[in-house]
Amino acid sequence: MLDHLNLGCSIQRFTASLWPSRSLMAVTSCMIVCIGLSSMALAQDEGGLTSPTILVHSFKDPDRKLKPASRLILEDYLRSQISSFGKFTVIATAEVERALSQIRVESHRDCVDDRCQIELGEILSASQALSITVMALDKNCGIIAHMNDVKRSAMSGSAEAMDVSCDRVGLMKGLRMVAAKLSGQPVPPDVLPPPPPPVEPIQRIQSVQPVQQAPVVARPPSRLHISSVRVSSELPSPKNYNAARNAIDGRPDTWWGEGAGGDGIGEWIEASLGRQAEIREVRLIPGYQKSLPDKFGDRWPLNNRLRKVRVELDDGSSFVAELSDRKGFHSIAIPSGNFSRSVRIVILEVFPGYNQKGERIQDSGIAEIQILGVE
Repeated sequence: MLDHLNLGCSIQRFTASLWPSRSLMAVTSCMIVCIGLSSMALAQDEGGLTSPTILVHSFKDPDRKLKPASRLILEDYLRSQISSFGKFTVIATAEVERALSQIRVESHRDCVDDRCQIELGEILSASQALSITVMALDKNCGIIAHMNDVKRSAMSGSAEAMDVSCDRVGLMKGLRMVAAKLSGQPVPPDVLPPPPPPVEPIQRIQSVQPVQQAPVVARPPSRLHISSVRVSSELPSPKNYNAARNAIDGRPDTWWGEGAGGDGIGEWIEASLGRQAEIREVRLIPGYQKSLPDKFGDRWPLNNRLRKVRVELDDGSSFVAELSDRKGFHSIAIPSGNFSRSVRIVILEVFPGYNQKGERIQDSGIAEIQILGVE
């Protein structure tokens, strides 16, 4: 705008040189125009027209914590919070919907990756595009925001709000915290976690007689009831000879046979207890120990036997055990203090099986599972 001011005044001075009698009028008019246009330029700067525009569009929800109606409400709430801090000019939802039709996207939920959002930001002449991810933590949720510079196609800022409640009120508090951080503003006190309660001073008591406590007797582990079982695969058979439930039927001459290709490395069987318990020991028969008076005879060497397995609990702990090539139950001890509602056994290595002709048989499985612990 200042370039236009200089050009206008130069024209006025040139006119005055041709008609000296009008020089006073020319100079006066130039001053009036310059003052007026300068005031307009200052008004524009003070009015915030140079504040960066930001595209706030759609949430990534890999853990499917949000319902469609809640997602739209939270998106609008985030737009209003970013706008309230005054650092960014937020593009209206109607403009975003019109721009989506230009890139042939049927729904805003189909444009959640950074590439699509940057393309959408270019159409809307936005300087920044905001990407939001809502993810599940142990018991609560976390919110991660990435702000991308549309022209440079690079991340220009980030913010997060961790360990917030997964309900709508908790997520709204987390989004307000993210909006404040992206705008360079202090986090509002109403969304900060409450301070810890004050520590009460210790009252010193004189002449206290020691309390006689009864000795703590550890409860011995017992066999836990397995309510159900599920597997990664199951070898098809006409009479359920390889069914998963065979591993908990109490019969050592039946088995679960995996149905994956090869030796079944990585295949698993998971026993559910139906309630929380401290797991102390896992017992299993690592093969098919049935024997029949037919041409196949003993099934134990005919099929694979498990050589190494991993025991996984639902609290994230796991234990690797190596087994010997023998029939009967093998015991895997679990350290005390590990609680779980289920136990998964994963096949890591096998002893290879061969038929009478020396040909490889690559079927693996478990005949029986028992779990010992304390409820």
